[in-house]
Amino acid sequence: MKDSLPEHVFNYLEARDDFNLGVEPVDGSDAAAMTQLVQSQKYPLGGAFLLAATWDDRMFFSQEQSSFDRSFTAKVGSYNALAAAVNIDSLDFLISMSSGTIFGNPGQVNYTR
Repeated sequence: MKDSLPEHVFNYLEARDDFNLGVEPVDGSDAAAMTQLVQSQKYPLGGAFLLAATWDDRMFFSQEQSSFDRSFTAKVGSYNALAAAVNIDSLDFLISMSSGTIFGNPGQVNYTR
């Protein structure tokens, strides 16, 4: 990665005194846990990446209401928990992502609700 754009970006961010990038695991759908995480930060929260993860891949005809609910709760629940912990409008950015693919994954139909 020597002299690459990502290296320059990370070097720039690390050199800033007013910026702190951290990765913190939390049950995103737990409003109390999310609030505790936000309040425990040394600096004011400027933005967030919500990277919700659930593993319940199934083909379409194998889906049940409970499998849809598990995925939905992880994704939407983490947003709702963050909204309970911080004023979303005060953030500089909010990026939410739960899965990514180029060609699609037939077992991830429950992520498209």
